[in-house]
Amino acid sequence: RIDEWAQAINNRELETVAGMYEESEGVVVSWPDGTRAVGSEEATRALNDYFNGIQFLSMGPQNVAVHVLNRQVAVASFRFSMDVVHNDTRRDPFSGQGTLVWTHENDADEWQIRIQHLGRNPY
Repeated sequence: RIDEWAQAINNRELETVAGMYEESEGVVVSWPDGTRAVGSEEATRALNDYFNGIQFLSMGPQNVAVHVLNRQVAVASFRFSMDVVHNDTRRDPFSGQGTLVWTHENDADEWQIRIQHLGRNPY
């Protein structure tokens, strides 16, 4: 599921990415630029705003560790590298640390992201 998420981000499939987040007011999403959104609507808006400010993004999760805490919750932590080309053609390659908290409701078909934190490593 994490591979699907990263591939959708890299392919700029925003509807697919947005569909991977839990539809609730409890969703919390943060991006490496410091953008933080709470709730489904705000998270979708932040996703679109982030991608509207860039031309290209390549993200590569590395060393993914997934811990299934119970039937409804799993936590994934990983390093990532990201290369972003902004609309002004400025290039911004960097690395960071990521954490995704996934939830799975009994009536849901797939795991969904409840919390996303993508933090940029300091220089």
